[in-house]
Amino acid sequence: KPLGGGWWMVGGAMALALAVAGCGADSPVGRVAEVVTAPFRSTPEWAQNPPRTPGMVYGTGSGADRDTAVAAATRELVSQIQVSVSVDERTRETSSSTLATGQDRLERYEAATRSDVRARAEQRELPGVTLVKQEQVGDRVWVLLALDRVVWAGDLAGRIASVDARIKAAVAAHAEDRRPAAAAALLRDATPLFIERDDLVRRLRAAEPGGVIAPEPVDRTALRRQVQQILDRVTVTLPSEPEFADIAPALVDAFAKVGIRAAAPDQAGTLRLRLTLKTTVLRIDNQVRVDGDLRGAVEDAQGRRLAGIQLSDRAGAPAEAVARDRLALKLARRIADDLDCRLLDMLQAL
Repeated sequence: KPLGGGWWMVGGAMALALAVAGCGADSPVGRVAEVVTAPFRSTPEWAQNPPRTPGMVYGTGSGADRDTAVAAATRELVSQIQVSVSVDERTRETSSSTLATGQDRLERYEAATRSDVRARAEQRELPGVTLVKQEQVGDRVWVLLALDRVVWAGDLAGRIASVDARIKAAVAAHAEDRRPAAAAALLRDATPLFIERDDLVRRLRAAEPGGVIAPEPVDRTALRRQVQQILDRVTVTLPSEPEFADIAPALVDAFAKVGIRAAAPDQAGTLRLRLTLKTTVLRIDNQVRVDGDLRGAVEDAQGRRLAGIQLSDRAGAPAEAVARDRLALKLARRIADDLDCRLLDMLQAL
């Protein structure tokens, strides 16, 4: 009979059990087709050998009452689904690692977004589940749940169509804008949708192996290339104060390693570092230690503050010049990493 109107939460087995418990005698769940008491068996025959019906997925479970039995059967049903989804997921993500270099920022952003999308996917509703058997065996209740693959696949296909519409809308909203801010906004809007679509497609393959899956609404590879080209044009104007003369080469190199270019001396960059650096030299036995305290902000070309920077570090060596070089390298790497992590957020504010 339909369980909770045919809907239950993939990540909420206990919520499903509570929903079943709340059904009254007039509920479809209350009218189970087969209820048997068999005190002399430890497990029902159908639990030991679940049915094998084309187009259906079955899950069995037991507990002290029907609520816990349904929860256990739900977990088993979901685990069968997740095995198929996970195998396909590993295959696709392994193949995606062969993408050309130069798209590291996009891949890092996608990796950070993927975990959030997966967490929400665990809470996705799943239709087409029914409670087909319930049996009392001694002091335990056994239940059998069935998932209709046709209903499940139809729901997933509808969700994919909805995501595709949202992807097209996100791309259309930024189609003619070539500013870095537009590229950042498109990445923010479209990336979670593509990852959500990937998850839905994996589930549809599990629901309907060999079924036809609608093509993506836009060329994702071309879109990634377009966004990357815009982001690659981002440059940073380095501090011009005398105390940064020694650290400037390290900054240029550190920025290049995270895919950000330093602006040419005669050009204004997309972003500008406005920093102050104070150093303290300490001599300890035969070593020289240089402590550095760096404060400032990242601004746009018009001087509008986008983000603050506050770093402290130290380096030591037998000679002061070597210690200063080491400190410059450490600070430059930290500035570049910090800017890289926050770049998309800052670009959206341009």
